[in-house]
Amino acid sequence: MRCPNCGSTKSIVKEKRPVKNKPEITRRRRECLVCKTRWTTHELLAGKVDIPTSHTG
Repeated sequence: MRCPNCGSTKSIVKEKRPVKNKPEITRRRRECLVCKTRWTTHELLAGKVDIPTSHTG
């Protein structure tokens, strides 16, 4: 994720939570490690991948 202020790709997620009444959307507060700007992203889950937990046979 690029910082909207300086364009750096070095950022951290400060807070993460689902959007109220829309659990498929995640709200993230990010902070740039270079210029310390904070911004919010809303991310939508594109698809689910089923991963088997055990194998029989």
